[in-house]
Amino acid sequence: MKWSSIPYLWQQAYEVAWESFLEGARPIGALVVNDVGEIVSRGKSSVFKETSDSVVFHNELAHAEVNALLKIDNRVHKYVKGFTLYSTLEPCPLCFSAFYMSGIRNLKYGAKDKYGGSTNLKDTTPYLSLKPITIEGPICHLENLSILLQYYYDYSIQYVKAHSVHDAMAEEYPRAIQLAKQWVEEKKLKDPHHYTIEHVYEMMREDLVQLNRPRACGAIILDDHILMVKIQHGDRIFWTLPGGGLEAGESFEDAVRREMKEEVNLDVRVGEYICTYEYSHGECKIFLADIVGSVVPKLGYDPELPLDKQALQEVKWWPIDEMKDDYEVSMVLKAVDGSISRK
Repeated sequence: MKWSSIPYLWQQAYEVAWESFLEGARPIGALVVNDVGEIVSRGKSSVFKETSDSVVFHNELAHAEVNALLKIDNRVHKYVKGFTLYSTLEPCPLCFSAFYMSGIRNLKYGAKDKYGGSTNLKDTTPYLSLKPITIEGPICHLENLSILLQYYYDYSIQYVKAHSVHDAMAEEYPRAIQLAKQWVEEKKLKDPHHYTIEHVYEMMREDLVQLNRPRACGAIILDDHILMVKIQHGDRIFWTLPGGGLEAGESFEDAVRREMKEEVNLDVRVGEYICTYEYSHGECKIFLADIVGSVVPKLGYDPELPLDKQALQEVKWWPIDEMKDDYEVSMVLKAVDGSISRK
């Protein structure tokens, strides 16, 4: 996705992160947006630097989300339940708790932080279950940008304590970390004031193409249901369309057929190409597919993983209405123009 296609509010969040980087601070940006889409406040990470327009700085609590939230004057903004906190990186325990206590009910974050990210605190205690919080993230087109900037900053200032953080991030975002290491060696952002965040994003997109491991997945729709598999990577559990990475010399269509057989034990006929989107290892293409023969799926396995470390957990026909907000499913629905009942 080109920078011009990224939603305006996300562009603004990353503009703040880049401003923070230019000021010599950690490149994390946060916004508070009201219920009509207006930006109410901005926040920069100011733990190591006194950044412009920050409320707290040179303090371990001076995180970007905290700085954005502290600017919300409750004499002016009396009803904030409809507001949204945007952050370029998944909030840590401090920031998630500050978000929860602020009264704001909506959270969106750009990239997952496997080391310190704490959105999983939601509903873990009776009190943390009281407020109907909505959480959206990570955002697939922006994840790599967040991780790339974090790594580049920490290694350029030789912040040794962050090494374990990036080791954890590499499990989720191997391409971003690999590219960040290259950029550090090349000193690609040695003169950052020569670039805008749009320039950095587009340079990243071009370089990531060289590290691409293409992936293909299939969308099978039957009687207003869509077939999905549940995946577990560490503590991250999610539902996705059946699919996987291409093998050497394999076409995308062949990959869909092979992955369907491996993951859900179904023979399929690959149909219309739907779209392409970016994931942590490269680009993924989605195709419609029709079942040939039995329509009863059976959970398979990933031959690239040991049997005791399988990521595949479950296969299920999900009602379309219950999964319509899933990123992959939403793209499929747009492509078929709502004509979802395929018999």
